[in-house]
Amino acid sequence: MADLIKVRVNEREQLLSAMRKDKDFKSFEWIDEITGQKTISYQSNKHNLLCKVTPQNATIENSLHKYFNIGRGAGNQNYDDFSFCNINYSLACLKEEVQIPLSDMALLKLEFGFNLQMGQNPCIILQDSILMHNYKYPCYDPKNNSEMCIKKFHYSEYEVKIYSKSLHLGNEHEFREILKGKHIIRFEIKYTSRKILNRMGIYTLQDLTKIDTYHRLMADFIKKYDDLTIIDSYDGDDKMTNAERMEITKMTHNNYWIELRKIRHANTIGNHKKKFLALIVKYGLNKQKNEIREALVKKFHELFSQDCSELLPMAKAS
Repeated sequence: MADLIKVRVNEREQLLSAMRKDKDFKSFEWIDEITGQKTISYQSNKHNLLCKVTPQNATIENSLHKYFNIGRGAGNQNYDDFSFCNINYSLACLKEEVQIPLSDMALLKLEFGFNLQMGQNPCIILQDSILMHNYKYPCYDPKNNSEMCIKKFHYSEYEVKIYSKSLHLGNEHEFREILKGKHIIRFEIKYTSRKILNRMGIYTLQDLTKIDTYHRLMADFIKKYDDLTIIDSYDGDDKMTNAERMEITKMTHNNYWIELRKIRHANTIGNHKKKFLALIVKYGLNKQKNEIREALVKKFHELFSQDCSELLPMAKAS
C-alpha cells in the first residue's frame, strides 16, 4: 500500500542528533558567493531512508517498504506485499530511531499502490491493453528499453504509474533468481503535492497509522484506476461491424481526443466518451480491466488480514 514517503520534520535539531549516530553521516559546507556566508547541511541514511538537514529544512524520504524489508533482512526490495501491520511497525521503528513523534513529521509526498501477480507478462498488458488515462496518452512510455516496461501519466498534484515490477527488480542480480518466472505488475498513485493529501485529511505520518486513512486513499485510487482506458483485443471479433471497428480504433488514439478538446464543447466530448464506453461494454472489451480491478480490491482487503503479533523485530540502522 503506502511506499515512498517524503516528510518535513519540525524538530530539526532532534533529527540532526539522531543522524549523528549513523555511520554514513556527512556534512557539506559551501560559501554563498554573494553574501560570503558559510552554509552547512547534513545527510545520512536510516537503512534506505535519506535524512537531510539544511538551514531551511529537515526531511526524510524514500521507500518505507524497503526500509521495512532491509530491517528484517529481506533485502533492498519492495516486490512483496506491505501490509497495514508492516506499515505501522515500520513507522514505530522510525519513530524510535529518530525519537520524534510521527505527528511532527508532515507528509509532502506519498506513494500508494499494489503489486499484483499476473498470469502473463505485464509488458503485454502495458503495451497492448493499457492505453490512456483520462483520455490522454502517457507522458512517459519508453518502448525501446528492454530493461523497462512502464507507463506514467503526470498531473499537477499526482502521477499515475503502472509498470512491470518483476522486470524492474529482476534486472538486479540479487533478485534475478527469486523473480524468475514471476509476472508482477504494479499500479500506484504518487501524490506529489501535500495539498491533495490534506484534502483527504492526511497531514502527517501519524495519519498513516489509521485504517480510515487507507480507505480514503483506496477510494481515490479506484477512482483514478477507473479513469484508465484498458481494452481487450478485438481482432477477429466478427460480430463487430467495420464501422464500429473503425470507431474504436479511432477513439483509442490520443490525437482524436486532443483534436476533440480543441473544437468541441464539453457536453459533446462527454457524448463521445459515452459512445466509446458503450462499444467497449457491448463487445466485452473490459474483461481484463474488471478482473484487475477486482484483484486490486481483493489485495487491499488482504493487506489488513495479517496478525501483527507475527512480526519479528527490525534491525536498527547504523
